[in-house]
Amino acid sequence: MQTMKTFPGVGQQVLARQVTHDGKEHIINAIYVRPFERTMGGLDDDDAYEHSKLGHYWAEGWYELVFNQDDYIATDILDGKIVAWIAIPEGW
Repeated sequence: MQTMKTFPGVGQQVLARQVTHDGKEHIINAIYVRPFERTMGGLDDDDAYEHSKLGHYWAEGWYELVFNQDDYIATDILDGKIVAWIAIPEGW
């Protein structure tokens, strides 16, 4: 497991250890998004907006990837934080 001193590569899906506010631990499929890395199609009040880049971008941080009907949906991690991550093993 990698500590939070390093982050995954751009767009790299990883297994991440999430610790919730009540101390429960979960392993989730996740990505880390850097500033101005991903643009978005829809607009939301919580999305980061940078006038100099003239576009809407995902906010920096961790997102859980949820598999839904042959595709992944990225959702904000609302409860707790990511404390470690590991690359997804071959054949996972």
